[in-house]
Amino acid sequence: MDIYSRVRELVEDKKEKLTMEQIFTSSEYARFIWNKTVNIISGAFYSLRRHGFNVSQSEENKLLQSLEIEIFCDPKNGLTACAGVDKLHRKTMIRLNAGCSFVTYQETRAGQHAALLGLLYHEVGHLLFSDYPSLAAWQQQLRKGVWFPNSPQRITTGDGVLLGKNMEDGGFCNVLSYLAGEVNNCIEDGYIEREIGEMCPGNGRAYIATMNLELIENALTIEEDIAAKKEDFDILLNQILYYAEFGQCFYGDYDGALIPVLEEAIEIIDDVGFQRSPFKRIEGVNELLCLLAPYLNDAIQKEQKRQESQKDQGQQNGQEAPGGSGQTGQGNSSPNGNGSGSQSGQGNQAQSGVSDAVMDALRNRIGQIAQSVNGESDHSNMDTRAYNNPTKSQNMNGESQQPGGKSDGQDPAGAPSGSSSRGSMAANAIHGAAEQSLSNIINQIAEAAANRQAEAERTQELNQEGKGISLSDYGLDSNISVSVSRAEDVSGENIKVYEGLENDVIGASRDLQRDIRRVLKDRRAGGKLKNLPFGRRLEVTSVIHGDGKYFSKTKLPTEKPRLGVGLLVDESGSTKGPLIAAAMRTSLVIEDFCRSLDIPHLIYGYTTGNYQNSASIISYAEPHEIDGGNRYRITGMAGRGGTPTASAMAYMLKRMQTLPADIRLLIVVTDGQSGDNRMLSDGEHLLSNIVREARRRNYIVCAAGIGRNKESVEKEFGDCFIDISDLEQMSDELIGVIKSNLWV
Repeated sequence: MDIYSRVRELVEDKKEKLTMEQIFTSSEYARFIWNKTVNIISGAFYSLRRHGFNVSQSEENKLLQSLEIEIFCDPKNGLTACAGVDKLHRKTMIRLNAGCSFVTYQETRAGQHAALLGLLYHEVGHLLFSDYPSLAAWQQQLRKGVWFPNSPQRITTGDGVLLGKNMEDGGFCNVLSYLAGEVNNCIEDGYIEREIGEMCPGNGRAYIATMNLELIENALTIEEDIAAKKEDFDILLNQILYYAEFGQCFYGDYDGALIPVLEEAIEIIDDVGFQRSPFKRIEGVNELLCLLAPYLNDAIQKEQKRQESQKDQGQQNGQEAPGGSGQTGQGNSSPNGNGSGSQSGQGNQAQSGVSDAVMDALRNRIGQIAQSVNGESDHSNMDTRAYNNPTKSQNMNGESQQPGGKSDGQDPAGAPSGSSSRGSMAANAIHGAAEQSLSNIINQIAEAAANRQAEAERTQELNQEGKGISLSDYGLDSNISVSVSRAEDVSGENIKVYEGLENDVIGASRDLQRDIRRVLKDRRAGGKLKNLPFGRRLEVTSVIHGDGKYFSKTKLPTEKPRLGVGLLVDESGSTKGPLIAAAMRTSLVIEDFCRSLDIPHLIYGYTTGNYQNSASIISYAEPHEIDGGNRYRITGMAGRGGTPTASAMAYMLKRMQTLPADIRLLIVVTDGQSGDNRMLSDGEHLLSNIVREARRRNYIVCAAGIGRNKESVEKEFGDCFIDISDLEQMSDELIGVIKSNLWV
């Protein structure tokens, strides 16, 4: 089986065995996510400018330059995704958990891929459109008992006055601030998801809908909450968060006293949810706090009584009562009991001296409700400002509201019936684009893994071949061993080094190819020679010239004799610095030259092995390139070890027999005397014997001497020696040797 058939076989095998964790945590998927993120951000900035917002290209570039994305897969980690700013390293981070339930809920690979992309769009939306300094200032003031940016309209109602009285208590303000933060998170989520969908139209909306599918399909109706004996505060908060997040409530068949409260909450969210000003959205949350205040007040009082009752019971039993029980089955109590929705009775009593245990229990209940609606995310380290904030002076020409708000006459985000323009898209979210992009990624992962395995197998074969090769016909002792190493994969550092040299290397190679490319093409392809003074075939179109050259003949394709090239580079310790750098550049030019002109070639480095009488061969370029990475591998050349030139040459000559060529040219680049050029029994040195034997076998050998010890190289190689005094000209001189032998 040839190596390409083997790679194809490995690719199919790898594709079948890939797990989603392997896909999500692969470098290929990370590269896809990065490119997708760049496209999302660039598209959003373009749309912002089109909508009248003054965002510069430098702001876009600054964000992209600071951005880092991490994908991890941990089903046990409750975190779904997060974004944050690392001020110390000036980095903006996005972390996506491919093992979270939002992703694993999907039954197909394409669905899981789409859900993770939904998380990406969501977090990018927060980076671009959430104004964290405004939110931080608001919550800081709220914890102090101060409204920001101004007092809500409902503060003048009876419930509002009671809320203002309760805000004199620091513990209550902490709970209120926590509640406000969770309500705001859901309003922000709904807002930024609409905004990213508006600014980046296309598949983004479907990906976000796929991400939200688990939460929507598992949402609890009011009937289910009542059956679970939840209190009105929990029921109302749950449905308000659902509407803020997804644009829909889940009533079931419920039509009781909580409906008017929910309708009022929906009207508030519709008024502010489409507003691009963060202060407008904050004002909406403040109004919702006034609406929820009596239910929160009632929940606090019931929690306090519950804990007091448990404490008394614990004392009677001689046990210490727990610090807070959270929620127990006390019935679907409202401020006046039995879900009546009446805002009178105990709920109208101001709170004072409420224990920390009660407040902690309320915070836990609020947190659990919020997590059931929007999962667990973390933006605590965010301090970015919204690029679409219309209150900024530079954005005074920007549109202050998203399309779809009440003021433009369109339907709001959702309706009490439970319809949702965003939620209904979930059924169609798994479409061809997600499947196709995932298929491409899987192919890339499988191909990379197959290439690595094929390279490992090839290296193993080279080593087995090296052990089995007899070098005695070139005069070497039987105890000489040769080991071969070859990088299975190409590192990012290799690629970076090559990219720094690429323009210079390709420019030099193309200049040297220019005068022979057409000739080689004609020889290989054949064709017709026209305008000949004699021949068997008359070209009627040539008669008009009147110069007597009216004939043509067919030229058959030929490239006999065909040349094969082997480049052997000394990587001994004495080559460190400019010498190995020049040898590496020359190797890159020769590799590009030979590859571009389809000249069979091998490029090896050599140094001493780990054992006595051993040579270490480093394979950089082999025939039948698998992964297109030979040029990158060459950048790994380095000075190390000794100079076993004789052993390396003998092995190279053996390997070059496999090249599909009639004439074989071996070029050795070295800076000094060989460490294994011993004297043979007939008085001839080993290297001289190797060169003579190679010539007898129709090889052409030349040795390029570099560095300060070129005289030793000339003494060892005799008339095969080429003096490379100018390292900058080495590639030109050696390419000249190759060109001069193309028509031997």
